[in-house]
Amino acid sequence: MNYKLELKSAKLQNGKTYNVITITDFAFHTNNLRSTPIKNIVKSLEKNQPGRIYGSAVKPQGNTMKMTFLESLMKDPEFIKYVQEEEKNGRKVLLKFAKTGVPIFPGKDTIEFMNSIKGKRILRRLAKGKPMGV
Repeated sequence: MNYKLELKSAKLQNGKTYNVITITDFAFHTNNLRSTPIKNIVKSLEKNQPGRIYGSAVKPQGNTMKMTFLESLMKDPEFIKYVQEEEKNGRKVLLKFAKTGVPIFPGKDTIEFMNSIKGKRILRRLAKGKPMGV
């Protein structure tokens, strides 16, 4: 079954139950973390506490970070399965982004790498306008 996630404003309706996942920030890391199992997201929703999601980065295809994030979620079969299960149970899953934007910052390991000798070489190469990987 083909399933489609959409990025649009939600109109909340009385009598419907919603699971709202609020996106607060994006952090980029140099180390390869394995993707977060969906059970961790469900646990955060049940406890109504913040959690952290790890996933692989995708090349920006759309014009916004929201679209890029949505594309990465569409490629996660566990997330699609979770959304389908919630809809079967009568709940709708919503992603919430701040109207002022979602901050993007480097993770601690990324900062450490950029301060290393190899990281400084990469920064110098970029400052000269030379492409990476050549």
